[in-house]
Amino acid sequence: MKCKKKNGYRFRIKFKLPRNDYIDIKEGTEVVIPFPNGRDTIIFRSINKNTKSGIYTLNGGPYETEDIAKEIANRALNALFLYSVKTGRGIDIGFNAPKTALTGYGQEYYSKKTGFKVLQDVYGIHVYPNKSSIKF
Repeated sequence: MKCKKKNGYRFRIKFKLPRNDYIDIKEGTEVVIPFPNGRDTIIFRSINKNTKSGIYTLNGGPYETEDIAKEIANRALNALFLYSVKTGRGIDIGFNAPKTALTGYGQEYYSKKTGFKVLQDVYGIHVYPNKSSIKF
């Protein structure tokens, strides 16, 4: 269930296509993808200024609970896998692990420096509280 309030949880699925494979969308373009249930949607976007980088995210929420956000995120990830199989395009979801490490000290340092809560930039599924002051 979608959450209309500012609280709740969002999800982000970060993935990468193989080298020299990309989806040609312009920077800043968001594609809204409806779920079959008619209630939920996810947003597809390129996360680099160089849209040919092959790095993308699927984003959804806010949802009332963390469990609901995880459930919808897993459904979106399954749809992404199905897309991969049907098109023959490989995808790298990184096993839900960051490609680089940001220590607790580093998160605190960058949070103070930017004024945003800084989270690990995880490939795969990342469920997090719905706050506008979060950066990856």
